[in-house]
Amino acid sequence: MRLLADENVPYPAIAALRSDGHDVISVAELSPGSADTDIFDWAIRDDRIILTFDKDFGEIARQTPASAQSGVILLRGAMPPPPDVGRHFVEAINARTDWKGYFSVIEPNRVRRWPLRLI
Repeated sequence: MRLLADENVPYPAIAALRSDGHDVISVAELSPGSADTDIFDWAIRDDRIILTFDKDFGEIARQTPASAQSGVILLRGAMPPPPDVGRHFVEAINARTDWKGYFSVIEPNRVRRWPLRLI
Protein backbone atom coordinates (compact mmCIF):
# COMPACT_ATOMS: atom_id res chain seq x y z
CA MET A 1 0.00 0.00 0.00
CA ARG A 2 1.19 3.53 -0.77
CA LEU A 3 1.20 5.47 2.50
CA LEU A 4 2.18 8.99 3.52
CA ALA A 5 3.04 8.96 7.24
CA ASP A 6 2.40 12.24 9.03
CA GLU A 7 5.12 13.59 11.35
CA ASN A 8 3.32 12.22 14.40
CA VAL A 9 3.66 8.58 13.28
CA PRO A 10 6.53 6.97 15.23
CA TYR A 11 9.50 5.77 13.23
CA PRO A 12 9.25 2.15 14.48
CA ALA A 13 5.78 2.00 12.91
CA ILE A 14 7.10 3.37 9.60
CA ALA A 15 9.98 0.88 9.63
CA ALA A 16 7.63 -2.04 10.37
CA LEU A 17 5.26 -1.04 7.56
CA ARG A 18 8.19 -0.77 5.14
CA SER A 19 9.48 -4.18 6.23
CA ASP A 20 6.01 -5.58 5.57
CA GLY A 21 6.22 -4.38 1.96
CA HIS A 22 4.31 -1.10 2.17
CA ASP A 23 5.59 1.91 0.22
CA VAL A 24 5.78 4.51 3.01
CA ILE A 25 6.92 8.11 2.63
CA SER A 26 7.56 9.89 5.92
CA VAL A 27 6.77 13.59 6.19
CA ALA A 28 9.27 13.79 9.08
CA GLU A 29 12.04 12.47 6.80
CA LEU A 30 11.28 14.40 3.61
CA SER A 31 9.40 17.56 4.50
CA PRO A 32 9.20 18.26 8.25
CA GLY A 33 6.98 21.13 9.27
CA SER A 34 4.66 20.80 6.26
CA ALA A 35 1.16 22.19 6.66
CA ASP A 36 -1.63 19.63 6.88
CA THR A 37 -3.24 21.00 3.72
CA ASP A 38 0.05 20.52 1.86
CA ILE A 39 0.27 16.94 3.13
CA PHE A 40 -3.30 16.29 1.96
CA ASP A 41 -2.49 17.71 -1.49
CA TRP A 42 0.70 15.61 -1.60
CA ALA A 43 -1.31 12.44 -0.91
CA ILE A 44 -3.76 13.30 -3.70
CA ARG A 45 -0.95 14.05 -6.16
CA ASP A 46 0.92 10.82 -5.37
CA ASP A 47 -2.13 8.56 -4.82
CA ARG A 48 -1.16 7.88 -1.21
CA ILE A 49 -3.14 7.23 1.94
CA ILE A 50 -2.28 9.53 4.84
CA LEU A 51 -1.53 7.79 8.13
CA THR A 52 -1.90 10.20 11.07
CA PHE A 53 -2.93 10.85 14.67
CA ASP A 54 -3.98 14.42 13.74
CA LYS A 55 -7.77 14.95 13.87
CA ASP A 56 -7.42 18.13 11.76
CA PHE A 57 -7.33 15.91 8.67
CA GLY A 58 -11.02 15.16 9.22
CA GLU A 59 -11.96 18.77 8.51
CA ILE A 60 -9.57 18.98 5.57
CA ALA A 61 -11.05 15.78 4.11
CA ARG A 62 -14.59 17.19 4.45
CA GLN A 63 -13.66 20.40 2.62
CA THR A 64 -11.21 19.21 -0.04
CA PRO A 65 -12.03 16.90 -2.94
CA ALA A 66 -9.64 13.95 -3.16
CA SER A 67 -8.73 11.29 -5.70
CA ALA A 68 -10.24 7.82 -5.46
CA GLN A 69 -6.71 6.45 -4.95
CA SER A 70 -5.98 8.58 -1.88
CA GLY A 71 -7.40 8.39 1.63
CA VAL A 72 -6.84 9.18 5.29
CA ILE A 73 -6.37 6.75 8.16
CA LEU A 74 -6.70 8.47 11.54
CA LEU A 75 -5.38 6.41 14.44
CA ARG A 76 -7.08 6.96 17.80
CA GLY A 77 -6.50 5.57 21.24
CA ALA A 78 -3.49 4.75 23.36
CA MET A 79 -0.20 4.02 21.65
CA PRO A 80 1.05 0.50 22.35
CA PRO A 81 4.37 0.13 24.19
CA PRO A 82 7.47 0.74 22.04
CA PRO A 83 8.29 -2.94 21.41
CA ASP A 84 4.76 -3.51 20.04
CA VAL A 85 4.15 -0.28 18.12
CA GLY A 86 5.40 -1.58 14.75
CA ARG A 87 3.37 -4.79 14.92
CA HIS A 88 0.29 -2.81 16.00
CA PHE A 89 0.48 -0.55 12.93
CA VAL A 90 1.09 -3.42 10.51
CA GLU A 91 -1.87 -5.39 11.89
CA ALA A 92 -4.15 -2.35 11.76
CA ILE A 93 -3.26 -1.48 8.16
CA ASN A 94 -3.32 -5.08 6.94
CA ALA A 95 -6.76 -5.70 8.49
CA ARG A 96 -8.38 -4.21 5.37
CA THR A 97 -7.50 -3.68 1.73
CA ASP A 98 -10.09 -1.03 0.92
CA TRP A 99 -8.66 2.12 2.55
CA LYS A 100 -8.59 4.10 -0.71
CA GLY A 101 -11.29 6.74 -1.17
CA TYR A 102 -12.20 6.88 2.53
CA PHE A 103 -11.55 8.84 5.69
CA SER A 104 -11.10 6.01 8.18
CA VAL A 105 -10.74 6.11 11.95
CA ILE A 106 -9.05 3.13 13.58
CA GLU A 107 -9.96 2.87 17.27
CA PRO A 108 -9.02 0.07 19.68
CA ASN A 109 -12.29 -1.84 19.15
CA ARG A 110 -13.66 -0.61 15.83
CA VAL A 111 -13.05 1.08 12.49
CA ARG A 112 -15.30 3.89 11.27
CA ARG A 113 -15.24 5.08 7.64
CA TRP A 114 -16.71 7.83 5.49
CA PRO A 115 -16.29 8.21 1.73
CA LEU A 116 -14.10 11.12 0.66
CA ARG A 117 -15.43 13.82 -1.63
CA LEU A 118 -13.89 12.79 -4.91
CA ILE A 119 -12.43 15.01 -7.62
